[in-house]
Amino acid sequence: GKKLSKEHREKISHVMFQKGRESHNRKPVGAEHVCSNGYIIVKVAEPNTWRAKHHVEWEKHYEPIKKNEVIIFLDGDKANCKIDNLMVITKAENNVLNHKHMRSKDADTTKASALVARLQILRNERLKAKKGFLK
Repeated sequence: GKKLSKEHREKISHVMFQKGRESHNRKPVGAEHVCSNGYIIVKVAEPNTWRAKHHVEWEKHYEPIKKNEVIIFLDGDKANCKIDNLMVITKAENNVLNHKHMRSKDADTTKASALVARLQILRNERLKAKKGFLK
């Protein structure tokens, strides 16, 4: 921006943001917000660090999420971040669930589908290894 002259700065200083003052819309650590995609995010640190609530909940009870993993909602409800509604799966398993439309609103069905996806991936890996071994 342009530098203001001293007299112009004095005229508008009463409406300028003062150094050291907090913004009127600043949120405290722990504040939650629902994004347009339906996920809940939580402010975890200052000045402005936000994370997905389901990730925070998972890591509070278990270990950090690895790069090749995702957390899924067993009942399909993104607002239900209870630990018994969350499950960690690999990105490959998530691709199988999405591609074959294996998700359900029933938590037990989705959990079973995730296990089936894991079995399909393991089976495919073994078949590939076996074909490579025969060559």
